[in-house]
Amino acid sequence: MSENHIGLAARPVDELQGEWYQFRRAWLDYLAQPYGPLSPVALYWIGADPQTFDEIPGSWSVEGGRRIVVDARAQDRLTVDDRPVDGRTELFDATAPFAARPAWCGTVLVTPLLFPAQTGQDEQFGIQVHDPYVASRRLELGVPTYPYDLKWVLPARYEPYPDRRPVTLRSVVEGKIKNLSVFGRVSFVLDGEPHVLEVYAGPDYELHIPFRDRTSGLTTFAGARLVFAPRPTSAGGGAFDFELDFNRAVNGPCGFSPYTTCALPPPGNTLPVAVEAGEKLPLWMEQPSGWAR
Repeated sequence: MSENHIGLAARPVDELQGEWYQFRRAWLDYLAQPYGPLSPVALYWIGADPQTFDEIPGSWSVEGGRRIVVDARAQDRLTVDDRPVDGRTELFDATAPFAARPAWCGTVLVTPLLFPAQTGQDEQFGIQVHDPYVASRRLELGVPTYPYDLKWVLPARYEPYPDRRPVTLRSVVEGKIKNLSVFGRVSFVLDGEPHVLEVYAGPDYELHIPFRDRTSGLTTFAGARLVFAPRPTSAGGGAFDFELDFNRAVNGPCGFSPYTTCALPPPGNTLPVAVEAGEKLPLWMEQPSGWAR
């Protein structure tokens, strides 16, 4: 007979660990996408003056202050909408962002990017380069994790705020900020001490809970890690109790590639303990600059 873990309800330990293994398999399947979180290999900010880059052909610029364009010749083997680019081609218009078109160079994908205007910061245009071969090599290296430990499965409670609270957060990109809003808080007790983490992201069906701790910048990514928590439909958007399992802590996109624009956690989301659970820093990653710590 297996032991029981006393959390929201007594549950067999082997059941909890089995669910963790299933979570890890599903998460690694997600990471295995050829153009997923492991694939970004470059991020370039562009302006009115045309620029060229080593990873991709063509000359890239912003036209009229709102359109990302590329100028290339047919022999460059750059394509858009399955057609060779031969001349000047528009990929993105800020007035119609959902009509953005990616460019391809063989299997390498180039996606246009708009970083919206923020407090004291104009909108900025860029391109992100994705390479599925690099993604596959990174996946082969694997993503290290701490061993599963029941200590990190905790009863928790989510409570939404009556109104969203505006917050300005640093992004992982040096010098760039994001204007967001926190919409609720997760409270729990660890080693006899109460803790609170604020939440600013996640779809209707799931909370994305960002945090730092005393492993951040040492064995784990300095920027942040995340824990996901399903939002039960029975809660109707209100408060609910759940199991907060730090064994399921994962890296966000910025923890897998430096060529992303993730927001960093709210200032109060740094735990004064070493959460030795969940994902560690991937072998191919370096810690970010002091700006993102």
